Amino acid sequence: MTVCVSPGGRTASRGDAALRLLVGTVDGVWELTRSNAGAPWAKGTHALGGSHISALVRLHDGTTVFAGAHSGGLWVSHDDGRTWESAAEGIAPEHRHVFTIHAREQDGATTLFAGTQPVALYRSDDLGRTWRELPALRGVEGQELWTFPAPPHEPHVKYIASHPAEPATLYVCVEQGALLRSRDDGATWSEITSYEAPEDIWHHDAHRVVFAPGDPRELYFTSGEGLYHSTDAGATWTHLTTRHDAVGYPDATFLDPADARTVYLSGSHNSPDAWTNAGVSTHPGFLRSRDGGTTWEELDAGLPDRVGGSFEALAMHDVPGGPAFYAGTVAGEVFASEDHGLTWHCAASGLPPISKVGHYKKFPVPSSI
Repeated sequence: MTVCVSPGGRTASRGDAALRLLVGTVDGVWELTRSNAGAPWAKGTHALGGSHISALVRLHDGTTVFAGAHSGGLWVSHDDGRTWESAAEGIAPEHRHVFTIHAREQDGATTLFAGTQPVALYRSDDLGRTWRELPALRGVEGQELWTFPAPPHEPHVKYIASHPAEPATLYVCVEQGALLRSRDDGATWSEITSYEAPEDIWHHDAHRVVFAPGDPRELYFTSGEGLYHSTDAGATWTHLTTRHDAVGYPDATFLDPADARTVYLSGSHNSPDAWTNAGVSTHPGFLRSRDGGTTWEELDAGLPDRVGGSFEALAMHDVPGGPAFYAGTVAGEVFASEDHGLTWHCAASGLPPISKVGHYKKFPVPSSI
């Protein structure tokens, strides 16, 4: 089984034990392999060298993988990531900085969405052979105010999610700009602002949306201000974690497939504006709540005291017996936990940084192996 690890790609998968990882780095896609579930990982092939890979998405067919890059471009592999070809026809040159990719695979049909920097949203209904923009996203009221703290101060589409029970309902996270929802498959959009508070420092800093199974109205949402939970489709929210918690700047969020009340949360202790004073680590954390986010425990057994840089990519792979997790860092390390996050080990080191945009430049880590 192959699992993808990248900052802006598919984060959850299910199947047999992972024997192969595809890792998106600032220098292409690196393969890690092992012979069985208990064996050590070894570096394998290296593809798309020179491209800063932002997103990897492996389709359920088991052979098709898409890769989007910060450095420009979108590729597809039809042999499970071993060889690649361009798949960017229809994406405008000014939007070739592909930040995130989402695959909606429902009722035998696959629809792909690609989000870019500067902000634009594209759709493909022919497995990436051609793309067309969904222009309504760039027409949302207030979009002229969207920005990003770091140069060149361009906002981006950070995350795209489709509702599992309502396929025409899409959520898009613009960083920094808005949490947007469409109920008509991207034809029109509305902004959700009900989570915001006057005292927030990071306004409209939308990171990710995760849906609870079994209830189409329940969702979790991460932003620069913490983790939020809604049981009424975003009309109201409970603010579960804040900037003052162990993971003050959360990103990746998961619900345990066997128990929706078990929530996993990962991110750094501080927001990126403080990382220039963070030395070699942002003190990233991996937390678990067994009561829907009311109380938390840190799961760090086996992790070094100071993880190099930050957790920039995290994938959950559900196997019989419970989920495994694979985390990539800007120090070019991949950490693995195959017991629900209880214990961790370093699966690989010496890779190029695994990094959202230029985060890796804030740390004294190698830019290549």
